[in-house]
Amino acid sequence: LLGYYVTYTTDKSAQEIASMCTGVASDEAAPASLLLSKTAELCYLIWWHYRIAYE
Repeated sequence: LLGYYVTYTTDKSAQEIASMCTGVASDEAAPASLLLSKTAELCYLIWWHYRIAYE
C-alpha cells in the first residue's frame, strides 16, 4: 500500500510540475512551493519521475 501511495504521489506531483512549467508565463516559484511539503526522498523520486516522463 505504501508503494502505491509513493507512486501515486510522485506521478501526480510530476504532472503538476509539468503543467506549471508549460506555457508562456511559467512561474519558477510554483514547483518549488509544491516540493516544500515533501521529504527529501520524495522530492528525489518526483524529480526522477518527471525526468523520465517529461524530458
